[in-house]
Amino acid sequence: MLQNDIDFLILGGGCSGLSLAYYLSFLPNNFNILIIENKLLYNNDKTWCGWRINNHAFLSCCKTFWYSFYFKKANPYYSIITSSIPYENIRSIFFYKKVLNRIQNIYNIKSYNNKIINIKEYNGYVAVKLTNGKYKNARWVLDTTPKPINFSSYSPWKYQTFFGIELYSTKNFKFFSTPYLMNFYINKYLQYNQVNFIYILPLKTNNFLFEWTIFFSKDVFFIKTLFKFYLNLQIGKSNYQILREETGHIPMAYITNKTTLKNLAQIYGCYIRTSNGFSFHEIQKWAIKCAYNISINKKLILPKISYFFIFLDYIFMKTIELYPKISLLLLTNIFYKTNSDSLIYFFTNYYKFLDLLNILFFIKPKFFLLYTIFLNLFN
Repeated sequence: MLQNDIDFLILGGGCSGLSLAYYLSFLPNNFNILIIENKLLYNNDKTWCGWRINNHAFLSCCKTFWYSFYFKKANPYYSIITSSIPYENIRSIFFYKKVLNRIQNIYNIKSYNNKIINIKEYNGYVAVKLTNGKYKNARWVLDTTPKPINFSSYSPWKYQTFFGIELYSTKNFKFFSTPYLMNFYINKYLQYNQVNFIYILPLKTNNFLFEWTIFFSKDVFFIKTLFKFYLNLQIGKSNYQILREETGHIPMAYITNKTTLKNLAQIYGCYIRTSNGFSFHEIQKWAIKCAYNISINKKLILPKISYFFIFLDYIFMKTIELYPKISLLLLTNIFYKTNSDSLIYFFTNYYKFLDLLNILFFIKPKFFLLYTIFLNLFN
């Protein structure tokens, strides 16, 4: 066996890797922990949104949150959804700074800038080869880096692609003062059998985040072109200034990760509910448990989603794929008919039995969902 120069190696300094390192920094351990990240500088490259069911360690990174939002399916019709649970917006740059400021003062956590070429597991340790030709050997390795995923043609698991623009407007648009969580009206302009929606977040006076999301596609150029055309129509080309752009692909899939749960664990997207795509708060729940298990029990653990939710999400995503024209009806009925708090608890995996009954009772049209279940049971 080669001599391990590291006890615990975290591959990838994104939300998952840094969250785990942050919580490890507060727990008693004498491990040598190393984070390997390819990027040289951290910037405001992402926005994480979701419902805050419980307080978390990064409340100071949340600069804006709301208790009500619009849900729009047709012009001029929309609903105002009100909840007792805040929907929050977290800028990635504040998260990065908080974690990096914390771990730079912790003697046993270091970071290293390089790119991973290969990972190989041996008996009792893992060897990681880097682009500079060096190897890093560790007792445990957690690989959080994005990986290409080939979905089968039958599987409903696909990518959710988003493109966002944060802008400053020279005019004060009062109709953007309340966030639009989902605006499906844009589908009117598209002869395109995929789910599209825009959400709009008022960050502060005259400062907004617009983001276009599409299921089942990775064509960023298509989204970007249509999005800027949409903004020019809504706001006027001369009435706004682009402050920054963000884009990404989220695997809307239940991913089975190869791991021995002893030395190597590979995670990517397996903490995401495929029916909603919210990840930040799920990552925090997993990172706290994983950090505790590493420090106390000397074991890695993976995020877990119950098989019940996997089944529900599978049927929901398959129905959207098979019947794209009724998918908007399914989505809008869920928001219009269901108690807001019950819906939020369901999406965030904090539901109680009555919340589940509320969802199952009001989701319509049920025929398509039941037919999808029938197809999967008898094919």
